[in-house]
Amino acid sequence: MRKSSIVLLIIAAVGLVFGILMLVFSLRKPKNEGDNQRKNEIHTHQAEKEVRKIEDTLDIRIHRYDKALFSINPDSPSEGLKRVAADYPAFLIDSAAWRNPNYIRQISGFLKDPYIKEIYQDVNKQFGDLQELQKSLDLAFAYYLYYFPTSSVPEFYTLIEGIDASPEAPKFMYAYNQSVVLMLDWYLGKDYKYYKDYNIPQYIRLRCEKKYVAIDCFRNIIANRHLPEATPITLLDNMIEEGKTIYFTELMFPDQPVADIIGYTSEQLAWAEAHQADVWNYLIEKEMVFSKSDDVIRRMVGLSPETKPFKNSPGRMGSFIGWKIVTAYMESHPDVSISDLMGDGNGRKILDSSGYKPLK
Repeated sequence: MRKSSIVLLIIAAVGLVFGILMLVFSLRKPKNEGDNQRKNEIHTHQAEKEVRKIEDTLDIRIHRYDKALFSINPDSPSEGLKRVAADYPAFLIDSAAWRNPNYIRQISGFLKDPYIKEIYQDVNKQFGDLQELQKSLDLAFAYYLYYFPTSSVPEFYTLIEGIDASPEAPKFMYAYNQSVVLMLDWYLGKDYKYYKDYNIPQYIRLRCEKKYVAIDCFRNIIANRHLPEATPITLLDNMIEEGKTIYFTELMFPDQPVADIIGYTSEQLAWAEAHQADVWNYLIEKEMVFSKSDDVIRRMVGLSPETKPFKNSPGRMGSFIGWKIVTAYMESHPDVSISDLMGDGNGRKILDSSGYKPLK
């Protein structure tokens, strides 16, 4: 046999062995370490076609209430207030505000405040005409209506209130009936000077990036439309609810890095992946999984710089593990829809049926 033929046979044999090993490895890969397959399946031709068709019908409206306010003459605000009150809903401004001396005095002071004026200018520099945000919301709501065809799209309003230095976590946005109010002054970048001046903790400042506005809208507000009304009681209940909101948001942003959906840096995500078994086993050994302690729940799913007692950990490891449990459950139950998942209030059943067993 010629030498070249022998070399080709050896290369072919090596390729065959490598292929077999890769197949075996993929079959042995634990379910809970896999990706969200529902997120991947949306990229099939037919699904993408339907999503794009829905997107073509959408026209997300973002009403610049902040700009409307700053169009008012602060030296004689009555007429401007009357105009704005006629154009915007009562939950933002009372229809009779223009006749209220106290409100007139307050709005005049607000519009003249150098600190507020500077923040407003910085918001305009950062967000411009909001076309980028509108495009992101259009596509996300197209996915949303693909999964929840009978749901509605809210009206959006922008607002600036000034940086709140209170120890409580800031309110980046809030919902009122079918409307969503976006606090744009909380999305000026993690290094924004006033966040630092007011000692906003770094773990909060990391979420103050422009790219998170649309994601936060779905994770913090739209997902809540589909969760059970009953308040979660145990740590597991809270972990599963957090996991469901992350999983839900993934489906609305299938091309977004999962670290952005969870709210981690890439380094934090790597730590969470590597140490989830340690945290899960700790919760089991300390009998915390079904704990009703507010302190335990806050430590595991609340906003924080780390998940105690794990050094160098990101915060909210309970939320991360909840997402892993939910993902494993959905991979094991392809017949369960995202709507069924969100409405299922039985966290224990989801855990028991998930097969979640993180490997060290």
